[in-house]
Amino acid sequence: TLVHSNSFLSGPAGHSRSSMESIFSLGATNAMDDNEEQPDADQPSKWHKNTIKVFQVLKSNITPTNETVSYDALSAGVSRRTAAGFFFELLQLKTLGFIDLNQAEPQGDIVISPGVKFFDDYE
Repeated sequence: TLVHSNSFLSGPAGHSRSSMESIFSLGATNAMDDNEEQPDADQPSKWHKNTIKVFQVLKSNITPTNETVSYDALSAGVSRRTAAGFFFELLQLKTLGFIDLNQAEPQGDIVISPGVKFFDDYE
């Protein structure tokens, strides 16, 4: 079970809130109208724009030399709303098989690693 950490509120030294906020300008995650069809998990081109943004951030941070990334590091210095939206999109990507999420202890950092579909094309 993943438990959301609040350590992102303090942020690391040297990272301003505005510079990190621009990286994760996710906006509202539930902006879909009731009349819209739900996206098909097998058709990533129909992903919500915020899911695509988060996946792009992960693609740029997870490399063959750096195979994991920390949720706390990625969400450092952003607003609570942005961090929560980012967390929600991580859960979406985990459900779709694009990433794996591991947490050693309750309220500990979440380690993000590639899932079985991570290197598949999403567009």
